[in-house]
Parts: sequence; C-alpha cells; structure tokens
Amino acid sequence: MSRIIFIGTVFLLLLFLFPLKVSANDQKEQYVKARVDDVIREETTRINSTSIVRQEVSLRLLDSGKIVPSEIEFPSGSNQILKKGQVVIVNPQTIDEQTVYPIVDLYRVPSILVLAAVFVITTLFVTTKKGALSFVSLGGSALVLFLYTVPQLLSGSQPFFVILASSLFISAIVVYPAHGFSTLSHTAVACMVITLAAVSILSLVVVDFSKLSGAGSEEAVFLQLDPSIKLNLRSLLLGGMILATLSVLDDSVISQISVVRELKRANPKLQDRDLFLRGMEVGKDHVSTLVNTLFLAYAGASLPLFLLFTQSSLPWWAALNDQLVAEEVVRTLVGSIGLVLSIPLTTAVASFVVSRRKMLQ
Repeated sequence: MSRIIFIGTVFLLLLFLFPLKVSANDQKEQYVKARVDDVIREETTRINSTSIVRQEVSLRLLDSGKIVPSEIEFPSGSNQILKKGQVVIVNPQTIDEQTVYPIVDLYRVPSILVLAAVFVITTLFVTTKKGALSFVSLGGSALVLFLYTVPQLLSGSQPFFVILASSLFISAIVVYPAHGFSTLSHTAVACMVITLAAVSILSLVVVDFSKLSGAGSEEAVFLQLDPSIKLNLRSLLLGGMILATLSVLDDSVISQISVVRELKRANPKLQDRDLFLRGMEVGKDHVSTLVNTLFLAYAGASLPLFLLFTQSSLPWWAALNDQLVAEEVVRTLVGSIGLVLSIPLTTAVASFVVSRRKMLQ
C-alpha cells in the first residue's frame, strides 16, 4: 500500500510542479462500430502487378441498428477480407448533403485485450508478487505519459524538458514499487538519473553536430501540419532519445547492482576495486547482449525502413544520409551509448555503496 501511495504522491508532485495543459484541439472525428450484415458483391481486379479485392457490403451500425452500404479494397490474399458478422470501424461523413460510411479499419480491440490478459496472467503466474508490483509501476508510467507528457507536448511546451522531467519521475516509479525503499533502489535511481543526464548532453551534441531537424518521419510532418499543435520537432527528437534509453535502462542498472550486492554477500572481504572488476566481468556480457537487443528492437520496430534502406537504388552513403534513416540510426546509437555507459557507472557506484554499508538490502 505504501508503494501505491508513493506513486500517487510522485504523480501529484509532478502535476503541481508542471501543471497539466490540455490541447486546444477539441475537434474529434466521429467513429462508430458496425457489423457486416451481408457481403453484396466481391470482385478482383489487377492493378499493375497487384491483385485488388473490392467488396461492397451492407453494415449494421451497432449504436443505432441502422443498415448502411459501404465498400472497401484490400490486396488479394489479405487476411482483412470482410466476412458476414465481422465488426469494423466506420467514419461517417457528409458529402453533398448525403452521409457515406467509409470503412476505416477492422475492429481488433477484443483480440488485443485477450492478448493483454494472457500477458498479465502469465506474468503473475511466473513472478507472483513482484509481477503485481511491476504492473503498479507500469500503471504509474502510463499515467505520467498520458496525463502529463502528451498534454504538455500538445500544448507547446518544450519537448526536451518535458520528456526529461517525465523520464526522471518514471525512473522512480519503475524502481521503488518493484524493489521497495532500499539502498538498492536509491542507488538504482541515482544511476539512472546520472545516465539520463549524460544521454541528454550527448543527444544535444549529436543532433546539433548531425544537423538533424526531427522532421525525418511522416508522423512528425503531420504534426507540423496541424495548426493547433505547436511542436519543436528537433526538441521532440532529443526527448525521444532520452525516453528510448529509459525503456531498457532500469534492467541494466538493477542487474548490475544485484551482481555487486551478491558478490559482496558471497565474499564480505571484497573491497571497492575487487567488486568493480568482478562486477564488470558480468557487465561486459550484459553490454554485448544489450547492444544486440537494442539493435534488434529498433530493427523490428522500423523493419519497413530497414528493408527500404537495403533495397534502395541510392549509394549506401546517400541512403544513410537521408534524414529519415539518419534519425533512426542516431537514436539507436545514442541509446546504445547510454546503456553501455550505464554499466561501468552503475558498477562503480554500487561497489562504492556496498563496501561502505553492511549490506545492500
């Protein structure tokens, strides 16, 4: 209970120091769910080398029961071909005083919720109490992001400082509920804060040196086109690097502190230097795994971009120079450097703390 109270206190403090600002854009698109009542017509046409399936369907709107016509196109062989009884999302629009109901997407929320439930049950089954505490941390992090970070960004606040402040609070929210108010937790949070500060400075230098504007992605361009959103894209890129580093930072920091603690427990005679050297032997293996993990995580998240880069007709240096590719590469490298630096930093701090206390609790 005290840990939950801690998260609430931290979040309230965050809102007090940085009041929540709501975006002025209150215009929302109208979306409704509908069920496919019948597939009226289905035909396959060929456009260049691609076969396209066009379907004309009748839909029953779930909010009113009204039956309306609609149509949709998918590549042949797609698993998104509509069937009777399938639920879809439509976006009603009025054109020339007539309402049309274009299908926006398939409704897949139930499958996502089932997968989320399987994840929660599996985690709780394997980790029991610690797993439950990790979900408390997850909830706290989500609150910070959705109730503070996003509104602040949309209201025009400096993204770099907003995300840096969010990351510092998330660091505490991630560590304390899972590991309690212990020396281990205090050391972990201190190491995470120092690492994030180093990554912040590094990202500022690298982005300025590389002349990146933050406008490399399609999403960033769309944000700039919205007159209600005032964003500094360069600062947003900087903040994204910090947040990306934080995503796996707690794992490396906690692991290294635990290694040093167990070394001290196994041999209480070990002093600072011995603890550091032996801890770094494990840390080196951890670094090699982390770098590969981070690369694969970015490659998986940006797989279409990865394929575009390898299949580009441009010379490799010209493709790498493209801002879209360069931003992803710089983001990956800055995050990797931050994680690599966190290992010796954490090992040194943990060795210093452990050798001067009876034991890390």
